[in-house]
This record gives sequence, C-alpha cells and structure tokens, in this order.
Amino acid sequence: MVEAQQNPVTHVFNIMRRMPPNQVAKSIAGINRIIQDEDIKQEIIEKVDQPLEIEEDTSNGKPFLKHEYNRDGNSYRSPWSNQYFPANAECTFMPSAELLSLEQRANDLFAQYVYLYYNNASSSVYFVDIEGEGFNAAFLVKKELNNEKMIKYGAWDSINIVTCEKKGAECNYRVITTVLITVDSSSDKLGNFSINGSSSKSRDLKVTLNLK
Repeated sequence: MVEAQQNPVTHVFNIMRRMPPNQVAKSIAGINRIIQDEDIKQEIIEKVDQPLEIEEDTSNGKPFLKHEYNRDGNSYRSPWSNQYFPANAECTFMPSAELLSLEQRANDLFAQYVYLYYNNASSSVYFVDIEGEGFNAAFLVKKELNNEKMIKYGAWDSINIVTCEKKGAECNYRVITTVLITVDSSSDKLGNFSINGSSSKSRDLKVTLNLK
C-alpha cells in the first residue's frame, strides 16, 4: 500500500500496458476518477500513449495528428501552417524559430518516408524546446483500414519520441517507440473478432560532435 501511494504513476503505467489500446481513453478517464492529485492526473494524460487522432488543417486541407507535443489546452497545432485548430488566441505554445525550421523540414522528409513505407497513412512531426541545449520531438504515423480485405476496421499507430540533450560536444539521444494495433473483423470467412495490442522499445545513443 505504501509503495502504491509513493509511485501511483508507475502503477498506472503497469495497468495501462494490460489494457486494450482502443480503450485507453476510457481507461484513463476511469483511473482519473479515483485520483485526487491534479498534477498526477496531468502526468498520466501526458505520458500514457493513446491511439492518435486525425485533425484537418482547414487553411490548406492537409490532415495532421494530435499529440501532447502539439497541444495547447483543447487546441492542436498543425505542422503544415503552424496554426492552432480550433483557433484560439490564447494558444502561444510554439517552437523556437530554429526548431520550427527543423520541424518543417522533418515533416516533408518524414511524409515521403511514410508514403513509401505505408502508402496511404497520415504523419506528423513535432519539435519542442527544452531547458538548456537540445530538444524533444515526436514522429507520428497513423494508418487505418475501413472495410478492406475482410477487415471491418484496422489501425496502426506508431508513436516515436526522441529526446536530445546536448552538453558541449556531446549529444545524448533516446528514442522510445510505441506501436498500437487494433484489428476488428466481421466477415463470413474470418468470423467476428477484435485484436488489440501494443509494444514499446527504447534505445539510447551518445554522439560526439566535431565542432572544429
């Protein structure tokens, strides 16, 4: 009991790893009803991976993915126009000019990779400033099937978080990749079933830059 009180977020993560990915929002809502600490609630919302949702950038008609890295309140920033949707004058969470330029280039390159690898899928890349030198970034992919190949609904959500801490000439990178899969079938040949699962892996890398 003492351990549970000391590490509630860790225990929530352990529970969420055993829950179906397509029920994450419902599971978090249920868990947050029994948690009183608002800071812990916010940490859970920010750190538990959920199936990605697609929003439309109405300024250019392009889809983009919603994530904690592009959220400010109830609005989400599009990487294609740097505007928030729904529009809100109070949304001021923007990357620095240097990171914004890097984000725009990363989106163009990543979109080409996603097209070649996934064919019809949505992608977004977001960069976030951190204290000191370095950055955090999210590389996101969502692919869906609707009534195709005997599959009523299928979804592949790939969430790749990159952290970079720079100290002098040394850069410490960490990549955490989470994949969420949902497959629902309702056909005579395959029958009726629902498969849900998730997998996470991480890797650390230290790079020494040549600053000469």
